[in-house]
Parts: sequence; structure tokens; C-alpha cells
Amino acid sequence: MHEHSHFNPLIFMIALIVTGVFALIAYRKQKKRAAALEVVAAGLGLSFDPAYSKEMARRLGTLKELHTGYEHLARNLLRGTYRGESVIVCDYQFTIPEGKESRTEHFHVTALELPRELPTLCISPENFLDKAAAAVGFEDINFESAEFSRTFWVTGPDKKFAYDFCNARMIEYLLATPKLYVQVEGTLLAVIRRGLGRPDAVQAELDHLLQLRGLMPDYLFDPNA
Repeated sequence: MHEHSHFNPLIFMIALIVTGVFALIAYRKQKKRAAALEVVAAGLGLSFDPAYSKEMARRLGTLKELHTGYEHLARNLLRGTYRGESVIVCDYQFTIPEGKESRTEHFHVTALELPRELPTLCISPENFLDKAAAAVGFEDINFESAEFSRTFWVTGPDKKFAYDFCNARMIEYLLATPKLYVQVEGTLLAVIRRGLGRPDAVQAELDHLLQLRGLMPDYLFDPNA
């Protein structure tokens, strides 16, 4: 006696309708977000492009936090000059395989172009995974400020640059501001948030980034230093 699997058209139609409803909600949500970001861009004198950009994804994909997974995409790109600095703001996503399934990670990136290439430096809030990484040899650079060393996980190949970047004024500012993931990579200084940032917070994020830039010592950009 054979067991037969029966196709139920009603269940299929319900599943199709539910999928379509969720897709429509996601589409409308994205359109609303893009429209809000376009208004923000206009107010800040920046250009705006809601389309996916693989070119920008490649540019930002060098950042350690984003350098994983596959199908890297950047969208909702704000770009131009803000308070004298060349800036980039965008939504960023990539896919991570999980067995037979996969999930998409979303980030919000705020970055500016530095005048010269600098060593890689990552500053992120301390968490359990960082402690585990330290146990297997991923070195955390410690500072004289015990509070800063407890609060942030700092890594990079050049300790001198790390100490120059995380000077006393920078440490004071980072401790007083929301705990964000900060990275220097090549000619990029970036602040990265997990998830999608609010459109009305873009200017504050840019101001935060420029404050970080202003706290970097001038001699870091002197090729003869």
C-alpha cells in the first residue's frame, strides 16, 4: 500500500497570499524609508540614490564588520560634502549561510574619506564574544584608562597608531557617546550600526563622525611623520 502526498490548492493559495502581503509591506516600508532619506539628503546638500550599488558594497566591504558572508549590497546611498568632509551614508546588507538556510544581516554605515591611508583599527563595545576571542588569541589592545579598556574592544596591527588614535580626548568622547562600532580602514573612517538607522538620525550620525575626525591628531596625516 502506497502513501500519497496530496496537493492542497487552498493551503498553497493561502501561503501565496501571505507571502505576497509580506512582500508588499516590505516594499512599502522601503519606499517610505527611501523617501524620508531623500528629504534628509536634500536638506544636507547630499546626493541620494535608492538603488542597490554593488560598487559601493565593494568599497565598504573592506570594513571588518562587513567583510563576511555573500551577496553584499549597499542601497539608499547619501553622498557628497558635509561640513567640508567627503561623506558616505548608506544601508548595507549581506547574507550568511546557516546550514540549508540563510539569513540577511542589515547595517547602517556612516563614513568619510580620510586624506591618506591609515592602518586598520577597530573599536567596538566589549561583549562576551570578544572575551572568547581573547581567550583564543585575538589580542585586545589595552589602555591606561581601565574604564575604556573595560568598555571597548580595540584591535589593530599597529599599536602605536591605536594609542595615537585613542588619545585622551578621543577616549573621553567615546566613553561619553553611544557605544558604536568605529573602524579605520585604508582611507575610510566609519561608524557602523547593526540594523537600519532612523532617517532623522542621519545628521547626528554625521556630526558624531566628524567629531571623531576632529579628535584625530594632525600628525597622523603627515606622510613625513
